[in-house]
Amino acid sequence: MSERRTVERGIVRKLQELLPHPDFSGEIELRMGEDSTGVSGRLVDTRTGETTQYTTLYAKDPEGFRYLFGALRNASLREPRGAVYAVEIRCRDRRIFFTYWRERDAMSNLSQVKRDDFGSMPSFVYSGGLTEAVCRHLRSEDVCSALMFGVANGVRAGRRVPDHAFAAFAVYDWLSDTRNGALDQYFAQPLRGPRPDTPLSHVYEAVREGCRLAGVSQAVSLFEEGVQLWSHFHEHVNVARTQMGLPEVPKQTTSDIDSRFYEIDDHVDHAIESWVSEDPLRLVRFP
Repeated sequence: MSERRTVERGIVRKLQELLPHPDFSGEIELRMGEDSTGVSGRLVDTRTGETTQYTTLYAKDPEGFRYLFGALRNASLREPRGAVYAVEIRCRDRRIFFTYWRERDAMSNLSQVKRDDFGSMPSFVYSGGLTEAVCRHLRSEDVCSALMFGVANGVRAGRRVPDHAFAAFAVYDWLSDTRNGALDQYFAQPLRGPRPDTPLSHVYEAVREGCRLAGVSQAVSLFEEGVQLWSHFHEHVNVARTQMGLPEVPKQTTSDIDSRFYEIDDHVDHAIESWVSEDPLRLVRFP
């Protein structure tokens, strides 16, 4: 018996152990990556019609489920057809069935890739950077991952990336980090971008250009103001300000700039998404 089949039997035993009887139907879906597994789904008691969410079962033995799902992914890595990225576990007629989706199959036919509940392609699609084939299958739901993973991985791999694609990535990086910890967190970091040797002024210029491409002039001026304000607190920002040709402004210890950022961040996000969605191939097209 193969290693994967052995793990499957362990999952079946675990479900049988936790369910009160075998008369359940429904699906549990696994989304697998290198370091984590996302799980969703529910089962319906065909005797009573009551629904049991997967999370209820998981809570009864989280360590057991984590071990089994991790073992399932690891077993697939040693199989000729390669890594599994999605698994559907179906319960029906007192039997449990497993259906698999593999990374190698997805990359050979992206039109058949299994998208997540939000309609997005899995992140491994962007592991080697963006390609024309990947961009032809991008939807609006994929824009964030395409920029944050696809553009970033391409830069890390030393691939040539169009300036406007890097600019769109830089805007999303700015939005993401600021939403997580405000502008102070964003400007406090002396290294930004996918590679540590990327000049900070280049990243800042890219944010400014990305906001221009998206047609959000308010974001351009707000970002420039942020560079000017934080240049008094971080030398790396001051150097970038000088290289960007921005004039020095008086030092301020208080400002409403964060609140003004949160008034426009969703608009900037949607503008970049629309810009990419209008023509996804622009992410790999050079002028």
